Amino acid sequence: MRAALGDARATLALGLETLSGGDADRAAAALAKRPSREIFQAGLAEPYRLQSRARRIAQSARLPQAQNVTLLDPPLAQVVEALQRKRPAWPGPSAPGRRRALATSAEVAEADRLLDEAESVVALLRALGLSPVELGPRAEAAGIAPTALRASDALRALALQRLRGEAELQLREQAGPAPEGFAGALDEVLRAARAEPAGADPSRAAPRLRDQVLQSFEAS
Repeated sequence: MRAALGDARATLALGLETLSGGDADRAAAALAKRPSREIFQAGLAEPYRLQSRARRIAQSARLPQAQNVTLLDPPLAQVVEALQRKRPAWPGPSAPGRRRALATSAEVAEADRLLDEAESVVALLRALGLSPVELGPRAEAAGIAPTALRASDALRALALQRLRGEAELQLREQAGPAPEGFAGALDEVLRAARAEPAGADPSRAAPRLRDQVLQSFEAS
């Protein structure tokens, strides 16, 4: 009950901000003159727009065998998952496991930015020949569950393939430290990803993915 009341307050706050443009006097006037239902509906407009975006991205970021899970890495996976729900939600930065209603236009803008990045992840993989459609059969052949593969895993495998001059992409990589020259090979791979006409810019996804790939060696 407490969570539901908190979500209702958040939606009303977003609705007031939407109707007033962030002006305190206009917000007070809207609160006094407009029905609460109208304010509430105004607060749902942007979350439902984000929901539509998130669902399109999720569909493009799943392996063919996966039903619900995308190959996006955190935190993009959590953002897309939360926003595509029946009632769009927002994962709190201090507690990523919690979901709550969007409450401010700043959160809406941040959600849009993260969805832009998620689109860029899919564009980057596609530009490198690692689209979900292409990765699906490779993951199946390697015995990797379609819900277990992440974009950073595929990118790491491609950089290792280029570094070693191997003919096949090895998605199931053994644990160990990063081999000498890996960071340079990874940077070359990222630079090779070119944007498609009218498509998302792959370079927008590169910084976070680069860090995640390099950190994967530290965690192994």
